[in-house]
Amino acid sequence: MLGGTKFRYAKRNRLTGNVNYDFDLQRNGSATNRRWQVSANHNQTIDQTTRLGVSGSYVSDASYRRDVGTTNDRLNQSIRSNATLSKSWTNSPWSASVNAGFTQNIEQKTWTANAPSVRFTHKQGRLFPGPKAPRGIRFSSAPKETSEPWYRAFTWSYSSSYSNDFAFPRTPVEEGLRPDSLNEDLYITILGTKDDVVRQRDGMGHAGGLSATARLLRYISLNPSLDWQHVWTRRAVHYDPQGDIFDREDKYGFFTRTTFDVGSSASTKLYGVARNPFGIRAQFRHVMSPSVSFRYRPDFGDEAWGYFETAKLENGREIRYDRFRAADQGSAVGGTPEGLSEAMSFSLGNLFQMKHGDPEEGTEKKFDILSANFGTGVDFKREKNKWNDISSSLRTPIPGRLIGPIDGVGLDLSTVHSMYQYQGTTKTEKFYWERDGGAWYAPFELLSASGSVDFSVGAERFGDLFKFRQPRELEARDDSVQQEAKLPYNGSEVLPELKPDLPPLPQAEPESEDMQTFLDMPITMRFNLRHSINYLTNSKTSTLGSNFESSLTPRWSMSVSYYFDLERNIPQNAGVTITRDLHCWDASLSWSPLGYSPGYFLRIGLKSPQLRDLKIERSQGGNLRGY
Repeated sequence: MLGGTKFRYAKRNRLTGNVNYDFDLQRNGSATNRRWQVSANHNQTIDQTTRLGVSGSYVSDASYRRDVGTTNDRLNQSIRSNATLSKSWTNSPWSASVNAGFTQNIEQKTWTANAPSVRFTHKQGRLFPGPKAPRGIRFSSAPKETSEPWYRAFTWSYSSSYSNDFAFPRTPVEEGLRPDSLNEDLYITILGTKDDVVRQRDGMGHAGGLSATARLLRYISLNPSLDWQHVWTRRAVHYDPQGDIFDREDKYGFFTRTTFDVGSSASTKLYGVARNPFGIRAQFRHVMSPSVSFRYRPDFGDEAWGYFETAKLENGREIRYDRFRAADQGSAVGGTPEGLSEAMSFSLGNLFQMKHGDPEEGTEKKFDILSANFGTGVDFKREKNKWNDISSSLRTPIPGRLIGPIDGVGLDLSTVHSMYQYQGTTKTEKFYWERDGGAWYAPFELLSASGSVDFSVGAERFGDLFKFRQPRELEARDDSVQQEAKLPYNGSEVLPELKPDLPPLPQAEPESEDMQTFLDMPITMRFNLRHSINYLTNSKTSTLGSNFESSLTPRWSMSVSYYFDLERNIPQNAGVTITRDLHCWDASLSWSPLGYSPGYFLRIGLKSPQLRDLKIERSQGGNLRGY
């Protein structure tokens, strides 16, 4: 037997929350099996600058989600609890937050926790603020500057965070490394005998930035910046050579690390306008937004910085490692960036817009036709494959009715191209346009592409869509007569009396109330069609997905989803959901004929939240719920 209850509470402008409880009771002879799941959320405004948010979920055992839970529950076998207290100060750029969280995998019986995680933030502000009004003088005002000095353009930001992380991965702890006898670049990890050790990592990180905004030649926006990170930690990784192994003996104390990068970006906007091109009575505008940025980061793997160490055995085998390895540090510390970087990135944004109509008559309309964005980058200090992949995205929104009842069409396309050739799944150092027999119009290799088209089908009347009603010119005459006479809609009665110069309309049998409601019912059907393709040389996947939602009648609604693998020519998943409004009751039927969990689920129950447990449920297969 399945059951559950939902409880909601609220106090105006102060707090809101809910508690959901579901249970499953199974009896097999004299044996009784009770399983349950509870989740809760609480949000509270303590005062104007202090807020508290708490959420949590608990489950009796792993079998509940596996046997009873939804498809998402079965895919996600983790339960999470989280609490966050945030605080800001009036007329101050400072804010703070304290967080504690716990995540447990109920299937693998592992867990992670942070208790606590603290963060202080100073939002971006001027490094040299302007003059302020003198204190102690009523109605005083700050002195005005005729023109701001150049140093007012500098801004700064700062944040500080502390994390104290715990983990129970149920894996033994590393005790050392042994060089592989066959491969000089491989090392075999030596593990301990205990797998029930709780691992604790903590550390504090400071991050800041200094930036400025300036104008170059009036039209180019220049933004130089400096970003730095400084961390404190009580633990540093250390390997001690012992015979033919590297013995793991970490050091404990107070250790610091400072990293930084510096760079600048430049951007501008270019406009182009075309009025009534090719005889089209409209105006078109093209906005082009090019930008280029450069970042420099020194090689913090160099021995001069002291962040990396090298250990050497008597036989000459050696290992180089990061003393601040991310796997052994708290989330606020992280690993040390390695390698000299002189990276430049490029991006180009395009926006095409259209305007038509007369603004004086109030008929002017403006909308976007196409947006296209492209981006790539290059790292001059990278040993090979200096150029990054080229990413592009295109969006074409077409507002209004397009063809017949179809309106609101949107087209999306995203691609990733590589400048280099591939051998299998390995990127080579040869450019793609240097291949034998390559076409000049295809200089880049397509790695992945995804596209989608969505549109809606909306008909004011169902009869308009299927030609059930009388011609529109007659409907217009009926409507005008109806408005003038201010009488209920019945064109056959009022038309001859009010408009004797018009011929009488042909008489028709009166429509029943249900048929009249059916024909006059507004229809809104939303279609979503998505086609995604992923290419990687010989590896290719292609999926076609569609979603359909419709209100068939004022009380009936239906949604259909379907996904098809175009590469293997097999359907991946399909589902149909039909709902019926039964006044105080409602009924729903969900059916999945194929996919991850084929089956059906039928529910008939009361709408009232207090009486949601009064219901009838039936199911078969793995869809949604068992019973």
